Amino acid sequence: MKIVVSVDASRCMGTQGCAATAPDIFRLGLDGTSTVIRTRFTAKDLSALREAEEYCPFSAIRVEVLEGGRLVTGSSGRKQDGRGKAAP
Repeated sequence: MKIVVSVDASRCMGTQGCAATAPDIFRLGLDGTSTVIRTRFTAKDLSALREAEEYCPFSAIRVEVLEGGRLVTGSSGRKQDGRGKAAP
């Protein structure tokens, strides 16, 4: 399992909710927007990552879980069908 986390700097307004939720993962950068300070994540990080993603008021955080190179869960946390589409 690989977890990919990104912050869309064009959407981030620097409210710092993500840094408060997961201070070991997010930090406010010099430009006033959030930045991801780690590149490796484990299943233990997922809860904090999902919380930061869910509570970002500008939907700037994206969390994707990949297995075998295929998207398993996307930003909504919903399971995917392997082609990046939400499974029924």
